[in-house]
Amino acid sequence: MQTSQEVAARHETSKLSPFIARALAAQADGVVPPLLARLGIRSELLTQEIEKEIGKLPKVQGFAQQHMARR
Repeated sequence: MQTSQEVAARHETSKLSPFIARALAAQADGVVPPLLARLGIRSELLTQEIEKEIGKLPKVQGFAQQHMARR
């Protein structure tokens, strides 16, 4: 969660959800990559797709309260 907050701040956005998804998918020793593999989803491809979506997020200037997106 902390890493997601830091990365979201670097990307100048207040939405955390995509960053949490990215962190979980990319976590080498976590439980998510093996689950994705069992579903036939390559975690590196999912991470790339999440990165594309992160690039589309609106930017905020100055300090903004970070929050989970409604989705």
